Amino acid sequence: MAIGIILGAAVWRDGRSPTLRRRTLHALTLYNGGHISFLVLCGGVGKHPPSETAAMQKILRGAGVRDDAMVLENLSTTTGENIRFAQTLINEIQRQGHCNFFHNNLQICGPTMTRLNPRVEPA
Repeated sequence: MAIGIILGAAVWRDGRSPTLRRRTLHALTLYNGGHISFLVLCGGVGKHPPSETAAMQKILRGAGVRDDAMVLENLSTTTGENIRFAQTLINEIQRQGHCNFFHNNLQICGPTMTRLNPRVEPA
């Protein structure tokens, strides 16, 4: 089973964020198509509440994604933290028998990318 990571994107004052919505809907398409089985939602509270994770979760719940298919990482405030904090959660999922994962819209390079060995999918 594959795991999708949705990187955080700023929540705007009026609540709408085209980037966050686009990333979330792209992951939803992959989830509904059976390409990924779990979604790691990344992002804490930025300049405006709610957390990026909560905003993604609201979109996904509204589309019928089960809570047990979502893993929430709501502490990160940077892309680097998205990856580092999500990696801990991914390691736990892998320990439970899930060995593949997919990474949505990876935006950093270097050692982390090598360690995670992601398949990058533009959103």
